[in-house]
Amino acid sequence: MGREEQLTVYNVRSRKRIDPALALLLAAFPLLLLIPIGHDQIWTLWIGRQLLGGAQLYRDIIEVNPPLWFWMAVPQAAIGIPSPFAITGFCAAAIALSLWLIPPCYRLPSLAAFALLPLLDFGQREHFTLIATAPYVFLIAARATGQTVRHPLIIGVFAAFGFALKPHFALVPIVLELLIWSERRLRPETLAIAACAILYAAAVVLFAPEYLTETVPMLLETYGQIQGPSILPFVLILFAVGGLALLRPSRTALMLLCAALAYLLAMILQGKGWSYHSVPARGFLFLALAVELMRRPKLVQATLLTVAALLCFLPTGVYRNPFRDEIEQHLMGFPRGTSVYAVSDNPMVAWPMIEDRGFKWASRQMSVWQGVASREAARQVIAESMIRKPRLVVLHGPSDLISLDGYRLHKRSERFVSYVRSARPVFLSSPVPRHERP
Repeated sequence: MGREEQLTVYNVRSRKRIDPALALLLAAFPLLLLIPIGHDQIWTLWIGRQLLGGAQLYRDIIEVNPPLWFWMAVPQAAIGIPSPFAITGFCAAAIALSLWLIPPCYRLPSLAAFALLPLLDFGQREHFTLIATAPYVFLIAARATGQTVRHPLIIGVFAAFGFALKPHFALVPIVLELLIWSERRLRPETLAIAACAILYAAAVVLFAPEYLTETVPMLLETYGQIQGPSILPFVLILFAVGGLALLRPSRTALMLLCAALAYLLAMILQGKGWSYHSVPARGFLFLALAVELMRRPKLVQATLLTVAALLCFLPTGVYRNPFRDEIEQHLMGFPRGTSVYAVSDNPMVAWPMIEDRGFKWASRQMSVWQGVASREAARQVIAESMIRKPRLVVLHGPSDLISLDGYRLHKRSERFVSYVRSARPVFLSSPVPRHERP
């Protein structure tokens, strides 16, 4: 049996009672709880709480993303612990399951890919996709080398959740299945992914039809205009360096590289280039490079592989909200349960600080992102999405987008102006407040 076959085999039984990677994950769990969680992830848990209360996604809550991620947030929200802990606990559980399904010899590099590489975007959808689909890619590699595999049905179902989070991710199983199509037979993992895809499509039609009839047209009309700092040029350079290091990859590394390239194409198709969009592509490129390093190449190639693997961890660091210190000046002194609204096309102006302070959000959506199209669009969105007269209004932009009758100036700072309503909040007619959970 060759070196690669020894590495890819699934059914090797270790005499150790505790797997080192799983033991390290358990030991590091308290440190994982210290990782700052970003605004998108906290907003997802907020939606989960609203759904628990009976709110209808895409009716009472305006969102642009497919529903699966928010449905998955419901059991996390139901636990009732602080949102950052719920998100970190969910990710740790997903990592543990993924490591258990991955061949033992690849678990330590996989743990690094799951826990360290996405630190900046910990808990994002792309982070979960990397975790959930890695066992499937390793399984395909084992199939390609003729190895015995284990738990293909569980791996297929787990991967289906990762692939279903964004339609672009369907590229990955299509590419990998075509690469081993010479077998010309249906396999358990393939059937599981296909069955889950059909069930999910039916669930969207039955339980979230507004996503197809209202959200998708809105996305096509407006969302494409939203842009931000793009790391795509860096990622392309990273793949060029990684490609040089992987000139003659093993079959396992080749499958991981193909998955990375498919996720890179998915990132390009999304047209944003945001850092979290690159997590699956960088994660699988790192795993391909790590697998090659495990073959103990010569010094020059080993050096190039190591450099490329380390570059996969960029951008590094943890989440930091650039508005937090300033916005906290405007939120200070208000009790938990205060209703707040922020007029901004940037969700980081209010989130996750709203959650941290236990405030009530006075809108059906996270930010006035439609305002990038026109000021008139922003006025209409504010009028339609506000569910209550907020106690505090924070302006990050023009002050004529919202009526401030009955409000008085509260505070000014470098980027924000806030107004406070002296009278008791007046609720607007909307189905959401009946269900809302702070």
